[in-house]
Amino acid sequence: MHDLNKTMFYKTAFDIRTTDEGDDALWSLLCSLRAWATRKYPALPREAAFWSALKRTGRVPFQEGCPVRFRSELCLEDGGNYWALTIEEIAEEPGAAPRHWTTEISFAWTAVDAGSVAVALSYGDTPGFLGPCQPEPSLTFPGFIRTILENDRLISTASGRPLSLEPTLLHVGQFKDLWNFIADGERETPLVYISPRFEPGSDEPFFAVDPKRVAAALGPSAFVCYSQDGAFTQEMRACIPDLAFRCCHGTVRVYAGRPRVEEPGDAGRHRFFPARDIEAMGEEAFIGILRRALAQDVHFYETMLRADGVKRRRAWLIHTKQVKDESVSEALDMVEAAEEEKAVAVDLLEELHHENDQLKARNDELESELYLAQAKATTLEGQLSRAGRQTESADDLHCWPLPYEDILRLFCAHHGDRVDFTDRAYQSLSDCITEPALVWNALHDLCAIAYPLFASHDAGDYAKKFNSQSTFELKRSAGKMTRKDSRLMAQYQDTYQGRAINAEAHLAKGNDDASPNSLRLYFAFDEETGRIIVSHIGKHLDNYSTRYLK
Repeated sequence: MHDLNKTMFYKTAFDIRTTDEGDDALWSLLCSLRAWATRKYPALPREAAFWSALKRTGRVPFQEGCPVRFRSELCLEDGGNYWALTIEEIAEEPGAAPRHWTTEISFAWTAVDAGSVAVALSYGDTPGFLGPCQPEPSLTFPGFIRTILENDRLISTASGRPLSLEPTLLHVGQFKDLWNFIADGERETPLVYISPRFEPGSDEPFFAVDPKRVAAALGPSAFVCYSQDGAFTQEMRACIPDLAFRCCHGTVRVYAGRPRVEEPGDAGRHRFFPARDIEAMGEEAFIGILRRALAQDVHFYETMLRADGVKRRRAWLIHTKQVKDESVSEALDMVEAAEEEKAVAVDLLEELHHENDQLKARNDELESELYLAQAKATTLEGQLSRAGRQTESADDLHCWPLPYEDILRLFCAHHGDRVDFTDRAYQSLSDCITEPALVWNALHDLCAIAYPLFASHDAGDYAKKFNSQSTFELKRSAGKMTRKDSRLMAQYQDTYQGRAINAEAHLAKGNDDASPNSLRLYFAFDEETGRIIVSHIGKHLDNYSTRYLK
């Protein structure tokens, strides 16, 4: 809030950009400050180190013979960076109360080489002084702002247009540009147009107020335009879209910012002053009205981020960061605890999986033992039923182990929904020398382990999953090179229920066809019946690697 003991002298806001892309806009602003301050107070140092310190948070107190002090504040944050400076000066006159001048400057970066500047200059006489006060200051233009506008390393603009301390003289043919600027809904800076007045029979223009004095009093707070040409006034009358916005016959009109010329009644927002009213009050009083309305009572000061505001903002950011860091630390502790609990749960799950695998393996062993026991029981029952006979047929079951054919028939009887055998499979048994128990175990794993994998259609790597649970090795094909040889591939072709099947997949154990502990069991999965169809039991079928070994 504004200090109630202070009188607002001048306020303005505008944008700056360095002439060289990428230069430091704040440093160029401080160079303007240095030029103004050292000219006004020669005792101040000119060294860059002294002034560059003000880019950060810092203070320069009053010094002997130099009644000025500086205080800067800097706040850097993700959403935008802000810098503010307070300049305090003391002006003394003999026998009068000392006058304290305060200049507040804020700068908000829009890029490294650009930003928005706001300046507020106020004054107040020392309270409690028993004596007269100094005279009211004249409506001069602040020298500090003039130095900024005259800095050749900076481009100063307002509402996107270059600023000037001189009024703009308009000529015939320029009204269209003037109207486009007047009607621009994005224009925030007021525009003052001073129209000429002509005496009958004379081409000499007269003005109710001097355009140069108005421009000097308002500075960047308003654009000041005027014309000396009667033809320009005629052009305005002829071309203006709405006569309610015209300005002529020595009238001065203030076109307010953010116009809405298409809305009915908007013309009433743009005040005009007839020449007779200005002459009645006097030029000085009229300029004072413009100064107060456009350069003193502007509302941006209430939201202007001054030095104290930047300081509070920085303190708030520091506090917020501390709270955030504490929250992050607590969150990390919670995450760490959760990860530890997860690790314990994973270990427990692995133990349960391992225990489950052991139970499954034991279950498979028991099922295999049960099948063997049932087979033995069947054999013994047959032997007992034939105990009184003097002769027995050649295919009677005398003792365990069972013949290969009986093993296959038992699996068809007990697992007919999972496995079946082709004629060629039965024929291959004539050359099979593998231990019957090994054949039994291979068929058991084929039904108990391989069948669920093939029947699921989405079990992934069948061979890897089968091999992790069985003592046999599952191979999905005869090999890449074998597949290229049509003669070799003919061995794997078989027929089941009148349909051709490809029995490349096989279970393997051992590599010596002459050993009873070696086995190859070739099969295919029949999609139509949903069964595993066994095509060959016993020795290797030829493949690319064994084709020359026999």
